[in-house]
Amino acid sequence: MKTSMKTSRNVCLTAVALLAAVSGSVRAGSGAVASSKADASAARTGISLEVKPLASQYYDASQIRLDFTYQVTRPLGDGTAEAVLHNADTGEDFARKFSVDLGLGKHWGWAAWGGNPPWTSSKDSELDLLLGGDAMEDPEVPDGYYIPQVTIRGQAGEVLAEQKYSVDEIKRMRVHGGLSQKISKETVSRIVADMDSWLAELTALESRARAAGADTSLPRLLMSAMRETQRQLPERLGAMQYNLVFENHAYCARQVPKARAQLEQLIREPTSGVPADIFPRPKERMSFKDGYFHAGDKPVFMLGMCMFALWPDIELMREMNFNLVHIGANPLCLFPDSEDVAGDAARAAAKARSQADSLEASARAAVGLEADAERLEGLLLGKAPSPSKAPAAASTTTTNAAAPLRIEDVVLPEPTGKLLVADYDPELTVRGFLDRCAELGIKVDLGLNMHPAPEWFFEKYPDARLQGYSNAGFIPFDIEHPAALAFTESFLDAAMKEVANHPALNSIWLANEPCMLNIGPRSAALFREAMQAKYATPEKLNAAWGTTYADFEAVKPGWDWTGRASPREVDFWWFNLGRLTNYFEFMQKCVRKYDKTVNTCFKLSNLQMGWHCPPGNVDVEGVSDISQITGCDSGTMPFAKPYYDFLRSLSPEKPVVNLEFKGTGWLAIWRAALWGMAGIDDWCWHGDPKFSPVMWSTASIHTTSLAMLGIQRNIDVVMAFQKFPRSPFVVVYPDPVLPRATQYFKAHTPAVDAIRYQGYVVDYATEKRIAAGRLDEIEYDIVVLPAANYISDDTFKTVGQFVEGGGKAIVVGDPPALGPMGAPRDLGWLKVPDGAQQGVAGCTNSVAFACGKGTVWMLPAADAKTLQPWIGEIAAKTLPPRPVVIDDAFEYRTIPWKNDKGEACYVTYILSNYYQKWTVEGDEPAHAVFATKVKDAVDLVTGEPIAPANITVPRGDLRIIQWTPEK
Repeated sequence: MKTSMKTSRNVCLTAVALLAAVSGSVRAGSGAVASSKADASAARTGISLEVKPLASQYYDASQIRLDFTYQVTRPLGDGTAEAVLHNADTGEDFARKFSVDLGLGKHWGWAAWGGNPPWTSSKDSELDLLLGGDAMEDPEVPDGYYIPQVTIRGQAGEVLAEQKYSVDEIKRMRVHGGLSQKISKETVSRIVADMDSWLAELTALESRARAAGADTSLPRLLMSAMRETQRQLPERLGAMQYNLVFENHAYCARQVPKARAQLEQLIREPTSGVPADIFPRPKERMSFKDGYFHAGDKPVFMLGMCMFALWPDIELMREMNFNLVHIGANPLCLFPDSEDVAGDAARAAAKARSQADSLEASARAAVGLEADAERLEGLLLGKAPSPSKAPAAASTTTTNAAAPLRIEDVVLPEPTGKLLVADYDPELTVRGFLDRCAELGIKVDLGLNMHPAPEWFFEKYPDARLQGYSNAGFIPFDIEHPAALAFTESFLDAAMKEVANHPALNSIWLANEPCMLNIGPRSAALFREAMQAKYATPEKLNAAWGTTYADFEAVKPGWDWTGRASPREVDFWWFNLGRLTNYFEFMQKCVRKYDKTVNTCFKLSNLQMGWHCPPGNVDVEGVSDISQITGCDSGTMPFAKPYYDFLRSLSPEKPVVNLEFKGTGWLAIWRAALWGMAGIDDWCWHGDPKFSPVMWSTASIHTTSLAMLGIQRNIDVVMAFQKFPRSPFVVVYPDPVLPRATQYFKAHTPAVDAIRYQGYVVDYATEKRIAAGRLDEIEYDIVVLPAANYISDDTFKTVGQFVEGGGKAIVVGDPPALGPMGAPRDLGWLKVPDGAQQGVAGCTNSVAFACGKGTVWMLPAADAKTLQPWIGEIAAKTLPPRPVVIDDAFEYRTIPWKNDKGEACYVTYILSNYYQKWTVEGDEPAHAVFATKVKDAVDLVTGEPIAPANITVPRGDLRIIQWTPEK
């Protein structure tokens, strides 16, 4: 089953172009490094040098030319230049040396390698011509990756200016871009021939092994990955993406001999095979318990592809043993734009503007930038935008002045389209896709969200358009407008009639990366009503807010966005979040009206956890509470770790499913599993290889399936790492967090990093969870309050009772001396008594004091490395000794376990440093200190015995070590 890619891929590529442009404007790449060196040289010698970057690729080119300019501010006569092509693969330098003029002013020079020029450099051209004549031919440089380097010297040979790169800089450029690739036709032809011959050889060997009765599912994983990347080969060659072809060839060159040896062994000994197809594939829906999916009593790790429309073939997914896939459908497939020719141009222009705005916002958000500052300020503060950016005035009319529009008054056309997968290929209905997945044993995460809405809807109900902010326009309308509610229900009714109760459904996700700030007239009226219900009189409202409103009609929604929220903004924040949760609950009821057992969820992004907090957001806790599983969207960059811990802490009994996982390959999948993911839809919706390596990379496709296999084989251990309580530390998460994000995360993130560096995870307790008894029902030792101002009086009291009963508290940064609306609070149990002692060594402004049966430590806010020994000292005084301590260059955790013999032992996972794969060659030693002597140790992933005194972690890899102490 193939799908059309034209619509989605075109939109995606536009987004990539936008993101690339934004990234280029903010990322300090090799050019910035070279510029800083040149500035320093110019100040010292009077010569500034600029080397023009090479082309990114030279394919079948006979010549490479290096151009440079230099500015002389102090005349120095004559000098020499050395222009070098540095081969980043071999370290070899191809140099040209020639004389240069160091007189005042701006000069330029060049050097060339290869081809048939009459000269090879800018200065020595006449000499070259005399010596070699027109027939002179310069040999080409070998294929490889190159970087240009130039050194200018004075008459005595002293260096006056140079542009060179360190080994580490070149490694970073290899990853992020900046190297130039020289490729010949002969090399490409050889690589293509190698790949064809390797695959043919393995196919023949596999046929012989299967004929002998062997299970060949393990080596077949590599063959399937090779077959897919070979299928894509003409497209890659046509697009001149030779670097991708080279990477795939290099990976296969390492892996084919291993697969060959496996198959030859299976031919000799058919029973020696290790099965790879070990995943249960129940026809019925999966159940879940303890936070993981189950087929009957067997836990199953779920992994597959996100947005099938750009993944080549569902049968290939089955070959790779993937058991989960993410697809989407939206209102445009059932309710296409009307065929009114007169309105086509206006609709097209409006849609183009909307898409451009959404794509720009998404691309800028992806690199941590705000959207257009003036327009955003207008939305937040209620200011009028400049004329060039002013949107069309929204109509506020209803059906008549006396009777506001009701849901039952809304008249919508009957759906005329089909419920189609992703980009509306008329050959691929959602129902047909679900049927085929049921046959193959693949479960489906189906998206039914309301973005985008057809333009005819807004033409008919112009005041239904969202007036405010949502991430990339994913919430297009005012969610409380009667027409929006009626349209939502109409779409979900039609969609659910097609898919309800289908056994292939794993979940239905009902929003994509949602967040919202709604400040239109309807929102303003509802906010005034809510505040009147809460405060009753303007006097009480003014007392709480510190304002001087004469009446409730003067109250307006909005956001000052100064980093410190006012009481008015806190009230508006919760009002805004609660409305979005209510709308999602409405969507969920529409779905479950037809299918009472389907899991519903919402694809929540990690915007909440301090990386990039937009002006509108979503109540992650409230939305997760109404969901049957916890849906998210993130990757395994270090900043995502607290977000996964937070989600896992909300409802430990629910699976956490990453519906749009930004990562691929062996280590990324393992890292996500050890961070608590029960299901992963791997991000492959983008045609651009930088965005989606899983689409083109033999290594990514192969190692992702290998990681899935390894996780399933060790699923009991993986689940054990997520058993609550996972940690002796629990972090208080205040409500609401975003209006105080600057203060909270400034203390929170270094604190949780300092705890993680010591081999602990952190659990979270929101104020809602604390009120429900979290600190009583789960046994924690230490509660952490990072900059916990604004928590409620009840939360403050409950945490105090936890400490007075024998618990410990670490306060980092400001103590919670302010109540929810910013009013001063008596610190009570947290008040530092006279004579309190210094809390930890090396920090004179820390204190420690007894509180009932417990103890409080108060630490100043600091970076993670500063906090680490302080918190470590507290842990050493209050917690049992850690059974194993690993060098903090690695993330690691240890849990108690029982080996196959039933003996008490421990299991420790050690993850390669996130950036290690770019900076470290070979294996990295992981220094371990054990609390007791170790009888034996084994890596559960590889099955290899481990020498405790000589633990190494391969680059970009992990260890899961089971070790048994001597009795």
